[in-house]
Amino acid sequence: MSDRWTFYFDEQAERPASIYVDIGIVSTVPLAEYGHVACLHLKLRYPSADGLSLRQEFDDLMALEDRVIPELEAGGGMVHVGRRTGDGYRDFHLFVTDPDAFEPRVGAAMRSFPDYAFQTSVRADPQWRVYLDTLYPSPEDFQRIGNREVLASLERAGDDHDEVRPIDHAAKFSDAASLASFRVDVERLGFAVTSQSTDEDGALCLDFTRDDRPSEINEVALPLYRAALALGGQYDGWGCEVRDGSPARAIN
Repeated sequence: MSDRWTFYFDEQAERPASIYVDIGIVSTVPLAEYGHVACLHLKLRYPSADGLSLRQEFDDLMALEDRVIPELEAGGGMVHVGRRTGDGYRDFHLFVTDPDAFEPRVGAAMRSFPDYAFQTSVRADPQWRVYLDTLYPSPEDFQRIGNREVLASLERAGDDHDEVRPIDHAAKFSDAASLASFRVDVERLGFAVTSQSTDEDGALCLDFTRDDRPSEINEVALPLYRAALALGGQYDGWGCEVRDGSPARAIN
């Protein structure tokens, strides 16, 4: 439905799972006419030991997705919103207007892929809870996604993620007491405060830095994200220089 898709690993699942989801539709759902969620439950042929897909199956899975999903959507009354891979399966989630049409249309589309075993399911979901609660990233997931995007930017510039260097961080608060408490916490963790200011919207801003490896950024940034959130504030991202001196910063 949109061109804003992203992927992330579900850190809350009991076993590893990866999710690929259309995040561009969140402000437009639920759609009243699409009141049922349907699932194409595809069994992986070569799952990894932890239930994820392996590179050797990548081309086959992409060929299936690129054919089956457009075919289902082209028939009308079905919209693909995301997929989840884990426990040896890849689950394609679609919202549909006619729950009785899903199984026969999937069966017809899957005739081109006889080597894959699959099942289908359909159930009422007028509030789109599967999309909003299961597929859509949590705020912390979005922080992980932002971290990954900055690392990708650094990699494109030829950066060595394992090289220790100053990494700058920022956080915002609505009151001085919360900012002061957060400042004590980060200084206790070895961060040096580089500036404290008020932005044009009246938010109290704290900039701070510490030498770390970008390859370990989740272990650094996520505790800062949680600490700021616990105090009613907002962790505002991180940045560092690549080897040619270009800046890269997480956009939250």
